[in-house]
Amino acid sequence: GFSSEERQERVLGGIQCVSFPFPSSVRTIAASDIKSTTHRPWIWTEKRAEKRKYLMSFGGSLNGMEDSVILRRFLLSRCEKLGLPKCLSITTEKGFASMEAAFQAKRRSVFCLEPPGYGMERKSIMDSLSLGCIPVIFVTPKVWSYFWSSIWSPRMKKDMAILIDGRKLLDGKVDLFETLAGISPQRVRKMQEAISQNFHMLHYSNIDFPGDGMERALHILKRVAMRRVPHTCRDYINDTSGTTSS
Repeated sequence: GFSSEERQERVLGGIQCVSFPFPSSVRTIAASDIKSTTHRPWIWTEKRAEKRKYLMSFGGSLNGMEDSVILRRFLLSRCEKLGLPKCLSITTEKGFASMEAAFQAKRRSVFCLEPPGYGMERKSIMDSLSLGCIPVIFVTPKVWSYFWSSIWSPRMKKDMAILIDGRKLLDGKVDLFETLAGISPQRVRKMQEAISQNFHMLHYSNIDFPGDGMERALHILKRVAMRRVPHTCRDYINDTSGTTSS
């Protein structure tokens, strides 16, 4: 079993966790450059679905926790056996390709395989979402429920990612290709649209983008602070919170 995952379940289950996504390495265009509300700022929106010629891709090192290394090696082997266009791998036994190669793979893939590394969460998940690639997460539903739960709602998770139990995959109870190839084009398109509509709420924009992950995170942190500090300190928080409103 995934002992590392079970440890994290116990840790997360025993604390009041406020969890936020990692910053993505992908940047957005300026909000002022958006021509309409239907045109989102993500780079990948300009790439039509037919240009995503790979069903899935895998990129990342083979390092991590013991259980993660086993799963990563399994995914690398499976991806290489499937070959193109079913699976594009930019990882080899010698190491991981460049960041730009990883981004190109994500732009050209429908699904991006996101196994755990040294932790259950990965920055690469945010990079995949930024580039319109549907992330495939390999954790138990319980651990998945903790992922960035302060800012990523259960409905958003359902519409913006695929969950596969890594233990069942290694045990042969789940087939990677059959699972992903069996997802209908209609559902894929629905998930891509959900990412396009909602991803800004997870992304820490480096330009002025209302409602982005930074703004939401500040609102959430303020609410948490207001619950935990003495009542006499709350006026001070309100007075010094800048643009953050209750």
